[in-house]
Amino acid sequence: GDYTSALEYIDRAQQMMPDDIDLIQMKADILGESGDIDGAIAEWTRYIDNTPDYFGGYYRRGWCKDVSMQTNAAIEDYKMVVMLQPDYAYGHFGLADMLMRKGQIEEAKAEYQKVVEIDSIPNNESCAMYALLALDRKDDAIAFMNKVIENDSTDCGNFYDAACFYSRIGETQTALNHLRTA
Repeated sequence: GDYTSALEYIDRAQQMMPDDIDLIQMKADILGESGDIDGAIAEWTRYIDNTPDYFGGYYRRGWCKDVSMQTNAAIEDYKMVVMLQPDYAYGHFGLADMLMRKGQIEEAKAEYQKVVEIDSIPNNESCAMYALLALDRKDDAIAFMNKVIENDSTDCGNFYDAACFYSRIGETQTALNHLRTA
């Protein structure tokens, strides 16, 4: 949580190795976690400039643009993710959420459906439960979320996802229970 010191050390490291993509990624993460979304976007852009064929930088920059309500710019990044890594469910999910935000419901539903097709086996990296929820398949979404936890009840990230999921459907107490477990 000491972002000032973390940034100071990352900046010193980058002076020694200015194009090290791991350092660029770390700085982008620190900036994002500290609330400097514009700074994070700038670092993700540097990362992409050094790795233009890797989908991960576009996804992370797209997410930053998403949370800062830069919807059209986020769509561009998520489309790059889908183009570079068509089987990455989170790329389709991010794109679907942005299309939904813009009121492009049919296009969004097609992307949510793609998420469900790609992410058919519940695991620690799943996001199909959110897509199922967006497709008005609440019971299937709950069953999928529960299966993710059942498949690996030692991964705290699964309980964090469950907390997020249950908060989305308004089950506050269940969400808080999962957050405590995480």
